[in-house]
Amino acid sequence: MAQKRARLQTIVAERAAWATQLTQVKRLHGWVLEVEHLLDGNWAQEGEVVSNATVGSRLDSWRERMAAQLTDGSLAELEQALAATRARWVRVIG
Repeated sequence: MAQKRARLQTIVAERAAWATQLTQVKRLHGWVLEVEHLLDGNWAQEGEVVSNATVGSRLDSWRERMAAQLTDGSLAELEQALAATRARWVRVIG
């Protein structure tokens, strides 16, 4: 009985760790979707011309929000590392 209880406790502990990681993955996926939406131009009103300058301006605003998250302590360590990498990557393509 003690062995089964120990195994169950191990499984519950692993699930808790996975839940944290899953939350981070969902947030990272959200970032990808945000940038995809910025780049695809679907945010524009019907008949509105989507220019590189408009998309660039929106992308710059998004980058500023992400940069603020890097310094406000709201991101986990893994997210901070990925956000810093993402910020460098966006500067390259931006």
